[in-house]
Amino acid sequence: MIFGIRKAAERFAFGGYVSLVTAEIFSIKANSKRLDTMEQVKLAAAREIADKHNMKSEDDIADLEECLKSLQSEVTSIKELSDEQLKLKRISDLITANENIVEGNYIDNLIRAWKERDKISVTRT
Repeated sequence: MIFGIRKAAERFAFGGYVSLVTAEIFSIKANSKRLDTMEQVKLAAAREIADKHNMKSEDDIADLEECLKSLQSEVTSIKELSDEQLKLKRISDLITANENIVEGNYIDNLIRAWKERDKISVTRT
C-alpha cells in the first residue's frame, strides 16, 4: 500500500509538471513560426521530456492529465482513510483501557469480598 501511495504521489507531482510542459508546448506551437533561440531551447526541452515519458500526441498528454486528476482524488481519499484509521485506533485504545480499569476494579472487589468472607468464616469458628 505504501508503494501505491508513493507512486500516486510521484504521478501527482509529475502531473503538475506535465501540465506546465503541455501549456508550454501549446504556447510555443502557436507561435512556432516566429521562435527565437530561447523559445527553441524551451521547445526542445519540452519535446525531450515528452519523449522520455512516451508522450507522442496531445491526446496522450490529455489522457495522462485525466489519469493524474483521478489519482489526486484517490490520494486525498487514502489520506482521509488514514486519518479515520488513526481515530478508530485511538477509540480502540480507550475502550481497551476502560475495560482494563473496569476488570481491575471488578477483580479487586472480588478479592476484597473473598477476604471479608474468610474473616467472617474465621471469626465464626
